[in-house]
Amino acid sequence: SRGSGCPRIRSARVARVRLSAHGLKATDTPPPSDGDVLACMLRRIEAEGTPLALGRGAWRANRPLRRGTSDEPTSASTGKDDDLLFSETAGRFRVHPDARYVLEPGIAPDGAALLEVTGAESVGALCERFIGTEDRELLECKRAATRVSRVSPTEIIARWETCFVPTKLHWMVRLASVWPGVTVEYYDILDRMDRRSRFTWRGLFDVFKTAALKKKMRVPYAKIKGTTRLRFQRAAEDDAEDTSTPSFSLLSTEETIELVGFINAERVQNKRLARDVLAFLDTRKPPNVSLEAWDERVDTSLKWRLVPGMGQFDVDGLEDAQDRNEVFADAMVVLAFGTVVLLTFAWAFGGWYLHGLERDAAMMAATRDFYD
Repeated sequence: SRGSGCPRIRSARVARVRLSAHGLKATDTPPPSDGDVLACMLRRIEAEGTPLALGRGAWRANRPLRRGTSDEPTSASTGKDDDLLFSETAGRFRVHPDARYVLEPGIAPDGAALLEVTGAESVGALCERFIGTEDRELLECKRAATRVSRVSPTEIIARWETCFVPTKLHWMVRLASVWPGVTVEYYDILDRMDRRSRFTWRGLFDVFKTAALKKKMRVPYAKIKGTTRLRFQRAAEDDAEDTSTPSFSLLSTEETIELVGFINAERVQNKRLARDVLAFLDTRKPPNVSLEAWDERVDTSLKWRLVPGMGQFDVDGLEDAQDRNEVFADAMVVLAFGTVVLLTFAWAFGGWYLHGLERDAAMMAATRDFYD
């Protein structure tokens, strides 16, 4: 479980306490084995819901802190399992000095990655930044590791997903929070990747109808799926018994996003999904890079403008004849509804106005009869 940590590491900690009580040195206790360290790495990824937790946790554990400054961890900034994994294995795991973080390798026109960072300090800080940016900028952001497996003694593959509410749908969440008795029900639209998304008044009416009758506000949230390949370097045999030498070093982290590949393969027809990917990639902007430069990098690497409705001069619902017919039909429904409302108002107002005229005429006739 999240709060219990790894069993063997916890037992090693208890053993050291017992040895100390008997006057023995803590160094007499054998350090965690390589299998224990890798098992804790797998559990940490599952607990945090993201492979970036490894780089962030090792960076925090091995980073020299300046007490009394912003570098000192607080209860809000320290990871839940930092004390369980990295306090016991800080001498057994670290980020390699030549570590690399690669986002979407080979996607750029020149064959380079969308983003590539090298160096232990840079990679660790980047992992910390990405997780923090997601929590700050993506509403209701939730991360989950759907599958984590060790494919070799020095390689882990993690499949993950990040869910959040798109900016344009924040109003639905806020409305549900103030609507008495209404709860939010989230669902994803990944199964509609090959369908074009269109706004319809009928669809908006159905949303409010469901909220009023079933007390559920159904919100289509964004779901970004990805795969991360983590490679480690093991220590030399001569250094394996030396607890001061890390037995495992995080050598490289390669991330790929499922929808990015689908967009570049021109398989995505739903512009909502394209917007979700762009919003997620905004959280992957590295430090010391301007928004303009990052947007240009994304534009040249991702074919998101080929998604129907995402072009510069595209008008929603007017991409082809079928779309126009559907928009016109929807407009006729709105026009008919507006006409009915107008005629009803005119009938009510006209009846009230005519009734007033009849009353005034009767009063004038009674007045003439009185004076005549």
